[in-house]
Amino acid sequence: MKLDSAKALVMHHEGVRRRAYDDATGKVLKPNQTLKGRLTIGYGRNLTDRDLADSEIEMLLNNDLRRCQREAEKLGPWWQGLNAPRRAVIVDCLFCLGRPRFLRFRKMRAALAVGDYQEASVQLLDSKFGRTHGTRVLRLAEILRRGEYLDE
Repeated sequence: MKLDSAKALVMHHEGVRRRAYDDATGKVLKPNQTLKGRLTIGYGRNLTDRDLADSEIEMLLNNDLRRCQREAEKLGPWWQGLNAPRRAVIVDCLFCLGRPRFLRFRKMRAALAVGDYQEASVQLLDSKFGRTHGTRVLRLAEILRRGEYLDE
């Protein structure tokens, strides 16, 4: 049997869902909603009692990072002036916060636009993100300030 034939059957029977849903109800889960069946996504992929393979985890991360990179490239002309470590900080922030929350960092983005990396670092630290994400934000702020990755 060729897997392509089985794949076509599964795709036909399952249909594709881009958001996680409860396979017992077919409904997309809302925050804090009780799951009646199994958490499922895509073409019936059970997420409740199956681990992801390392390759799947890596693929998901790479896709997310590519999305964050595209979002960063649209932030403004200042993005082009950043070196690789500072760009990595912005992508990390977009990954963790999401674009809408990242866009609330107006003062940090304004400082980046004029190349004031010390102020951008201060603004990153002086935020709810800075107060709730501990060493992650301390590290990001230091990379932003120095413009180089930290030796650890």
